[in-house]
Amino acid sequence: NPAIADASVQDAHTIVLTGKGFGVTNLVVLDKSGSPIVDAQVVVSRGDADSVRIYRRLDVQTLSCTPYCESAYKNTAEKTSETELNASH
Repeated sequence: NPAIADASVQDAHTIVLTGKGFGVTNLVVLDKSGSPIVDAQVVVSRGDADSVRIYRRLDVQTLSCTPYCESAYKNTAEKTSETELNASH
């Protein structure tokens, strides 16, 4: 998910991941024949000291609280929840 992390290939042995927004995405690296050699989950968040995690059933949201709690990326469930909350007020 490019809203969460960006990957750039530096050379044959180096991939640089840059966090762009809070959330979870995956990294898949393929060999020359197209077979996966890496299939890993990537979690982008700030240091735990200044963060809050919100658990909603299977979804986890990490907020950066420096100084105010905010999320840089909202998944579909978060967007739906926010829409429903705003509609009820």
